[in-house]
Amino acid sequence: MLFDSNAEVILLLQEQRIEKQMLLQEFDAVLNRVVSVTELKNQTCRAVYLQVDRTLQIRACVLFVISFDDSGNSPENWNLPFAQLSENAGKGPNLGAGFIKLSCSGQCSVPWHNNKLWSPDDFPDVFILAQKAVVENLLNVEFVETGEVPYDVSSNAYDMDGYSHEETRFIDGDTVFDVQDSIEVDRVTPEKGSDLINQQWRHKLEVFEKEYKQKLQDIDSNADKSSTKIRDRYEQRLLCVTEEYEKTLEEITRQLAQVKVRLDTISSQKKSLEDINHSQKKNIDGLQEKIDAMRKQFEQKNRDELQMVSQKYEADYAENLNDINKKWTIELEKKEEEIRQLSEQLIQLRKDICDLRRDKIRLVNSGADKFLENLERLGINFIAFHPGAGHMSIPLVDMSLYMDGPITYAANRCMVSEDHYRLWLQHYESPICRFQMGKDKEEICGCRIKRVDVPKAFKSGATDRCVKHPSVSADWGKVINLSS
Repeated sequence: MLFDSNAEVILLLQEQRIEKQMLLQEFDAVLNRVVSVTELKNQTCRAVYLQVDRTLQIRACVLFVISFDDSGNSPENWNLPFAQLSENAGKGPNLGAGFIKLSCSGQCSVPWHNNKLWSPDDFPDVFILAQKAVVENLLNVEFVETGEVPYDVSSNAYDMDGYSHEETRFIDGDTVFDVQDSIEVDRVTPEKGSDLINQQWRHKLEVFEKEYKQKLQDIDSNADKSSTKIRDRYEQRLLCVTEEYEKTLEEITRQLAQVKVRLDTISSQKKSLEDINHSQKKNIDGLQEKIDAMRKQFEQKNRDELQMVSQKYEADYAENLNDINKKWTIELEKKEEEIRQLSEQLIQLRKDICDLRRDKIRLVNSGADKFLENLERLGINFIAFHPGAGHMSIPLVDMSLYMDGPITYAANRCMVSEDHYRLWLQHYESPICRFQMGKDKEEICGCRIKRVDVPKAFKSGATDRCVKHPSVSADWGKVINLSS
């Protein structure tokens, strides 16, 4: 089979060998389920796509995986863009003609196709097998000779903006005839007019004919066959350009006629719209005068109403203010009377408290002291228990002091202040870590710790902390060591 540039070959591998070779056209038939591969039915095999140049050197390679069913058919709708993957592939090994382009697992320009590829690390000898298969050329791959490059004269070869950007060259021996450089067609627009278009196209055709005749004269006399081919192709190209010119001229003439009709229509519409605009402008001026008069009348009416509302509001405000003043005056007098009565009650309560204290002292001095003295003579002691102080024997002279404040009395016995004793008592009853965990003072650590039994050895913020929240100073450590 003849190829113009690169040939495309598919190799199907099985157990470290090439099971089947085919051209890409044959592989497309397999993908379309026209042809089956019975040799690989019920198997999933590695495959290789190759682009081979006219010197039988590998230029691009795609390593992919494909499976076949029990009939040897490929999966339905299976597709892999070999040309795109080859064009955007990364660098592969050098197989004799420079580094090839390689698409494989881990080196794929289209991420969603990566799962259909495989890595050359799984079969390192794949490039040796591929190069050997290309050199053997069992598929009889052949290429068109250099001077017989086919030329496409279809209408897609050019457009209204000029000819296709793809370079079309005819080569015969050492003579290079570049058609793209010979013709340049400007964009034709309806605004230029038919005369200008005829002149441009006529000039282009003249230039084309001159260049064509000049280059025909430069062709070697021994290349009659090649010159005949070139002449035929240029004549075909000239025919295509002429047909395109006629079509374009006809289309532009039709468009110019349509534009002229539309222009006449727009001109008539413009005139009618101007008349309508003039009449509407007069109506708007009259309405504006009416609106101005109504606005002035409305503003005057609003000012009068606003003045009346303001006067009424001021009168109502003054009346309400007097009512509120009278109401709060009465309330204030009532509160003052209640405060006076409460003051009298407070004075009377203070007087009653003083009388009760005097009665208490009198009773203690008269009967209670004698009773306590009799108990003391009989050898009866008054004993009270307090944590930290233990069982305390209270003398008769300290009885009134103890009765006034048992906690204070126990703190004095422990030689600490009452506040210190209360903090220690809280620790003694519930030995937990009282480190504040947050801004809320009630949120504490709560971890169980060792209880301090002696109030004097207790220090708030030090001995009531766990190992996670220590705050004992060096001086306090000495105190603890001395007390122990």
